[in-house]
Amino acid sequence: MTVSAPAKPRRARKRKSTSTPVLKAAPVLAPVATQGRTRELTKPTAEIIPFDSYIKDARNRWNVHRYEIQELIKDAGNTYDYIREVYKRVTT
Repeated sequence: MTVSAPAKPRRARKRKSTSTPVLKAAPVLAPVATQGRTRELTKPTAEIIPFDSYIKDARNRWNVHRYEIQELIKDAGNTYDYIREVYKRVTT
């Protein structure tokens, strides 16, 4: 009877530490210096959308969404009907 060499003990798996990540504070940005002077930033000229327009846009997007879902349901029904007809032709 042959005796095999004893198996080497398996090494324990090394895992990464599970410490919580440290959040760093955002750096404070200093004003941009240009040729010894500091340049002040100007207010952007972008228009702010009025609340009424925002509501109208949201309602319009919701109506488009409802229409698209309605068409999706129709397409799914048509696909089901087509597959059912093909299945009937194949099995009979």
